[in-house]
Amino acid sequence: MINREIKDLQPDYYDDIYEFDQIAKTEEFATGEFDKWLIKQLNNLYATTSDVDGIRIWENAYSIPQNENDDIETRRRRLIARLVPPQAITIRFFKNLLDSLNLSVQSDVDCFKSMFKATVDLDTFTQDQIKELNDLMDVYLPSNLGKEIYRYANITSNMGSFVGVANTVTLYSHNNAKGSDN
Repeated sequence: MINREIKDLQPDYYDDIYEFDQIAKTEEFATGEFDKWLIKQLNNLYATTSDVDGIRIWENAYSIPQNENDDIETRRRRLIARLVPPQAITIRFFKNLLDSLNLSVQSDVDCFKSMFKATVDLDTFTQDQIKELNDLMDVYLPSNLGKEIYRYANITSNMGSFVGVANTVTLYSHNNAKGSDN
């Protein structure tokens, strides 16, 4: 954007000339409006800086279904996930994708059970983000890999209670077996 006024750029011999002052004011207004328009167009060239109109253009170009009820960040993440360049889809790639979409997910793969476990914080993750995470898992993870999403919450209690596991074992025996002397 232009940080200086056009009047500041004029030579000294134009000082106090009414006509030039009026032309400078008019040009500043036109230049300022053009500057705003140009910055908006430049921002809309990139999915990470696009506004609502730019996101709509991107969604039309890539045939992404538009949901006007979604907030701008959800639509932007959906768009970026679609624009990711093709590369080998590995667990490391998927974790990097989640990080680049600002989805704070702790993930782990249980190879013996063929299960991908994603753990999210209940306080910071919304239902829309969980749906988005589920969609990403369906698209990017192999179909033979099970998918689970765990939501946890940090809860503190002032009660003096104890949570534990108790187990009671009762053994029954009899000595009426064959070969017994008793």
